[in-house]
Amino acid sequence: MVAEADGSSVLLDTGSGHSGHRLIERFQEVFELVEKPAVVGVDIPVGLLERAVKGGRQCDREVRPILGQPRARSVFSPPVRGALHCTDYASANKSNRESSPDRVGISTQSFGLRQKLLEMDGLITPKLQEIVKEVHPELSFYELNDRRPLKHGKKDRTGAGLAERRALLRNAGFDGIVSKPLGYPRTKVGEDDILDACAACWTAARILGRNAVRIPERPPEDKRRLLMEIWR
Repeated sequence: MVAEADGSSVLLDTGSGHSGHRLIERFQEVFELVEKPAVVGVDIPVGLLERAVKGGRQCDREVRPILGQPRARSVFSPPVRGALHCTDYASANKSNRESSPDRVGISTQSFGLRQKLLEMDGLITPKLQEIVKEVHPELSFYELNDRRPLKHGKKDRTGAGLAERRALLRNAGFDGIVSKPLGYPRTKVGEDDILDACAACWTAARILGRNAVRIPERPPEDKRRLLMEIWR
């Protein structure tokens, strides 16, 4: 198993239970791993709309009520595919608005995903999507926490959010990663990214074991026949 979240990759051998962590620069590097993962969980939207819809894709709209506020704020609606070709926020926002009568714009956070979305959209195919599954760390933590949203945000200034996530991941078998500093510069990867990747990897293992839940149950396809779904 492998999961990727903001350049942080966690690998899990479901047979031995051994897990490890690596940094990657590009998503393509996941497929160059010698381990040849059976399932790849990615914290990046897979499958994009051509016309903007209020609230984004169906999967985005269905996940937010599960997480509730304020955790639902972490679920961004990705730009429509055409807006990804705009190199600045103003142009991308305009393109998104002009894609449908609803005149739906995009957030700056959503535009910040542009490079990763472009990379993913350039690599993914319906065939590859058989092993590459979109996940969302907050949804993974929701499942880990007995289907209850976490109390604290991961960037909570008191550190309570990170502590809450570490405790859940220790119980899930990722103690070797979350209980010791990995020695990366903060400019390369933050602890929250590592914890997110562990949670995403936990969901990837659930997918392999056929224990995961797909949202929505019957996901629609985008123009490229990619399923627009999020797993938990």
